[in-house]
Amino acid sequence: MRTADLHRMIAYLDWANGVTLRAAADLPEAVLTADVGASFKSVLGTLRHMEWAERVWFERWVRGADPAGYAPPPDLAGLADSWGALAAERRAWLATLAADAAELEVAYAHPVRGPQRAVLGDLVQHAVDHATFHRGQVIGMMRQAGVAPPATSLLRFSSSTR
Repeated sequence: MRTADLHRMIAYLDWANGVTLRAAADLPEAVLTADVGASFKSVLGTLRHMEWAERVWFERWVRGADPAGYAPPPDLAGLADSWGALAAERRAWLATLAADAAELEVAYAHPVRGPQRAVLGDLVQHAVDHATFHRGQVIGMMRQAGVAPPATSLLRFSSSTR
């Protein structure tokens, strides 16, 4: 994997998050917050988990540890702002990476498993996969509520950036 691949993966992640957040903003509050028995209960709960996880992984890549006491904003507007700030931080960080950074090993502390090491490209791919999994849950919750979900596939992203 090359560092250019990290740029593309993060660009896709940010695009898909934006598409999903815009669709969530159009949901009635009752749909946004309904406990449908999913992993994080609701659309909003799942989006909050996604943003939290992306923040945690970014902090591990950059600082080697989880952010102390971080909690995502409780409402969609605050969450969108926080996620936007995270996206800007990631883009600035990506701009500083060397061409071989994707293959470098990153050391980080995991709160349960202790000290860990992994290749940066694998860690970024993990974060993208995690978001894709949970975005699928959000889309499923939208469908259950009778709402047409957004298209967030990598192919849709690729065609939108050409």
